[in-house]
Amino acid sequence: MKEFDNSDARIQFEVDSDDEFGESYEEPGKLTAEQVQGSVVYTVDWTISSVIEQIDADPNDPEAQGVIYTSPPFQRRTAWNPKRQSLYIESLMLGLPVPPLVLAESLTNPSQFYVLDGKQRLTALKTFIKGAPGKLKLTGLELLDDRVGGLDYDQIRLRSDTRKLVQTMYAQPIRTIVVRNWRTPALLHLIFSRLNKASVPLASHELRQALYPGPLTNFVNRESANSEPLLRARRLKEADTRLRDAETLLRYIGFKTNLSKYGGDLRDFLDRVLRGGNDHFSEISDDLNHLLKGLERAIDTTFEIFGRTAFLRFDAEREKYMPRFNVAVFDLMVWYFSSTQVAEASISKAGRVVEAFEDLCSNNQQFASYLISTTKRSDAVTGRLDLWGEALGSAIEMELESREFQTSFLPIAPRKA
Repeated sequence: MKEFDNSDARIQFEVDSDDEFGESYEEPGKLTAEQVQGSVVYTVDWTISSVIEQIDADPNDPEAQGVIYTSPPFQRRTAWNPKRQSLYIESLMLGLPVPPLVLAESLTNPSQFYVLDGKQRLTALKTFIKGAPGKLKLTGLELLDDRVGGLDYDQIRLRSDTRKLVQTMYAQPIRTIVVRNWRTPALLHLIFSRLNKASVPLASHELRQALYPGPLTNFVNRESANSEPLLRARRLKEADTRLRDAETLLRYIGFKTNLSKYGGDLRDFLDRVLRGGNDHFSEISDDLNHLLKGLERAIDTTFEIFGRTAFLRFDAEREKYMPRFNVAVFDLMVWYFSSTQVAEASISKAGRVVEAFEDLCSNNQQFASYLISTTKRSDAVTGRLDLWGEALGSAIEMELESREFQTSFLPIAPRKA
């Protein structure tokens, strides 16, 4: 048997890379607790500079430098697009925390590691630094676009005003979890499956409620969970574990009380609404309850008029409603139907209201675009309210000005420096 020099982390590959996974995979359900508990798990901290030198182990090349094998049979193919790869690189350049790598040590080659979680991150690094399979030019960055957007690794590294970002990236520590002494491939499949099931990104309101606990936070979470109309609008059978119902209620409260102060950053806006409401809750609790009743009345009115297409977007090209809750349509309907007078008039002329909405979606390109526009444009929020108010008012023979449906009892918190 030929021996290879292992002094510089070269790997001795005497078996085919798939040998350890060649037999039929066992179902995770057939695993015993002893098989799982018998494995050894330890953690190490590597820097980017040390990790990048270990990508990729090549099972067919005994001279390969790397020790991390990113493509075992259970791993998926490269799934990240250039923007997502770029955002990961940006996080490393800024020194932001990143998820750990999870590796499994080969049973037959102790110096080789299979990637259970982190392939996409490692591939992004390899593509950016090594230019394989092709150079990655950073795109879609959120904080560094004006400095390194459109540039590749070599361009950033060689420029005096940006090379420090590369240095920061190389010094960034990567927590690495290593599984050793696993007895069956089924265990690796179980770990891989559990990691993917657990990798649900934190939703905006999940983070917001943790950052800003208080009486308004409690009110929003409690009342959204108990509001049958709101859950019906969101097509939820029960309170949402991701708090989408809570964020929908907070959004309604925020726009109704502070639309004039909305500048296009929805997350910051809702944070400030929540902070302000927490600080002044005792003064505004009665008004909040009144606002909630108006919202539920508006939801019921929308269903009475539109039926099963309530809060859906009408697509003129397809000549049908798209089967997905549309938060922009929700904003429009509850804004005006929260008024008892408007709700009653609209129900009495339901057919004309539906026709007005479908006509606006079909013949006003600006309005149609507003229903799919990002909330980063404050004019899209106010613009669609004004256009729908005009169309709805014509249908029910009432003059509707969007600003007349605002209230101002909730003092919004100032922006944080």
